Amino acid sequence: MQAAREAARRSQCVNNLKQLALGFVNYESTNGCFAAGAVGPNNGSGTAPSIPSPFNDASTCGGGCPLGFFSWAAAILPYMEQPQVFNSINFSFPAYTTTFFQQSSATATGSERGPLGGLQNSTAALAQPMTFVCPSSAPRNNPGQAINQQKDYSVNSGYVYPGMTQCVCSDRFSTQVMNGFSAMNSWTKIADITDGTSNTVMLYEEAQWTDHSWIPLNKGSNPFMFVGHPSQGMTDSLFPPNSTAFNNRAPMSNHPGGVNAAMSDGSVRFIKSTINTSRTDANGNSVIGTPGVFQAISTRNMGEVIDASSF
Repeated sequence: MQAAREAARRSQCVNNLKQLALGFVNYESTNGCFAAGAVGPNNGSGTAPSIPSPFNDASTCGGGCPLGFFSWAAAILPYMEQPQVFNSINFSFPAYTTTFFQQSSATATGSERGPLGGLQNSTAALAQPMTFVCPSSAPRNNPGQAINQQKDYSVNSGYVYPGMTQCVCSDRFSTQVMNGFSAMNSWTKIADITDGTSNTVMLYEEAQWTDHSWIPLNKGSNPFMFVGHPSQGMTDSLFPPNSTAFNNRAPMSNHPGGVNAAMSDGSVRFIKSTINTSRTDANGNSVIGTPGVFQAISTRNMGEVIDASSF
């Protein structure tokens, strides 16, 4: 009975990803590019950001990282028949979240920084459609917080191009640094995905209860539309799916054995937790040697040759 119920939940999760991917495809059909992983003001560049107040996290890294950028989830709303939620967003003010629990190391005592962001966007933040929620997802340890305030899916940002020195932080760096589907202020075009849209992941599962960057387990790591320095709503491909290592940004789900993923052509595949991966470099931002299959399907233009049976 439990197996049958999980099979039904996994099927609904696949349908959710197909609807979200369709939102991206519809966005691309209208705008000639896909929605960016995160959007916000940047007076610097995609490789050296300078984020102005009130959108920067001055207490953590000054103007170098965001606090209240808008995730891809906000951008695709009009393209998945949710214009009423989109029209309630005021992009002149930061995005809003009820929770932002932060823990700077595996042994540090964490603290709750939320609520954070612009109150002008609190109505939209609490109106997340259930398409963004995997039915297998577990609630977080945040009393009073409804499960639909956080999503269970993320944009694939890949990893840092070999030879570059930036951290693997797609919340503040663009696809000049990150080699995945999208990143901060990065509106990828189909022509940019030279590895092929059927070979490049667009969206992974990222369960809202997972540990993600500096956010520990069960504290709510994937707000509907809020993005800060933990790169909420964006995953990288340095740690394999369902990793529990501290400060990872890996895909995560409650489905046994792996995670669902939407490819850039809109198809959905199941990616095993045991998928072949490569070793990370000394700084933990890029890979050493030949990329593994997980890294290969998470990059858009690195020229890897892969077989779908190896997923």
